[in-house]
Amino acid sequence: GVLGDELGVYRTIEGFLSEGIKVETGTLIVDTVDGKKLDQPVSMVIRGAVIVNHNLQPAILSLPPKQRCILKGYESGEMIGVPPAVSMAAQEQGWNDVPMSPKHWQWRSYFVALVVIEPKGLEIHDPSDAGAQSTPSKPVEIPANGADPKSEIPMLNKLPYLNQLFNHHPRFKAHIACFHGNVDARTLCSTKNFLAAGTLHASGKMTCGKPG
Repeated sequence: GVLGDELGVYRTIEGFLSEGIKVETGTLIVDTVDGKKLDQPVSMVIRGAVIVNHNLQPAILSLPPKQRCILKGYESGEMIGVPPAVSMAAQEQGWNDVPMSPKHWQWRSYFVALVVIEPKGLEIHDPSDAGAQSTPSKPVEIPANGADPKSEIPMLNKLPYLNQLFNHHPRFKAHIACFHGNVDARTLCSTKNFLAAGTLHASGKMTCGKPG
């Protein structure tokens, strides 16, 4: 792995939260592994995990900025991007809606934190524990779909967890304008594009006309 050992080995890492617009949420700049300073720091996405009913489950871990973090856990990984087979199948079947990704199909390592040593007070929370999540600061309107509103409340408490679990990639929204002829032309066509969870949605509605 990136940390210089097999995946799944119990290790202690140290570093600071990486901050920036294009930095994936929860990325730690690791400079020390098992008490040994690295020649070159490495960046790793950190994911929390807890044991629930004898099963290892994803958990909430919000790393604080500008504080040194010391975590114990193990390195794991996953494939990210769009598998080549998807593009081949789309071409073969004539699909119009084809997923795209800013990253090539590749292996990406991440670190699963099981124990927090520092900073003091930082905890890994079980997402099923409603007490681990703060109550929404303002009322949230739940659509009248026939469901019992009380049954929806626990899911509201899990929103930060769901965001951490599924949104491991930066999200971008772009507004694209194509002018007819010159840049200062009086007519143009524009469309909006949204990138979520590493998948670029290329299809969308385009509007043409004059400004204003």
